[in-house]
Amino acid sequence: MILGNSKFWFGMALGAIAGAMAYKCANSERAKDMFAKMSDALKSKGCSVVQKAADTGVKVADAVAEATHQYREKIHKEL
Repeated sequence: MILGNSKFWFGMALGAIAGAMAYKCANSERAKDMFAKMSDALKSKGCSVVQKAADTGVKVADAVAEATHQYREKIHKEL
């Protein structure tokens, strides 16, 4: 039975201790400051990534429009 296994109880105790330590560290002011700094850094990087993606999308759309315009001119010249 699992309740009679000493390894099970040892694992449960270690898990409880690790969970308590993680909870204590996560609620400290230092951890909150570090999390806020990481969030700000990711948000600023995220904005620049979105801007780069939008710029690339505009470039691709312009290239497609230019190619379409060239094909249109060729078709009209042949007719």
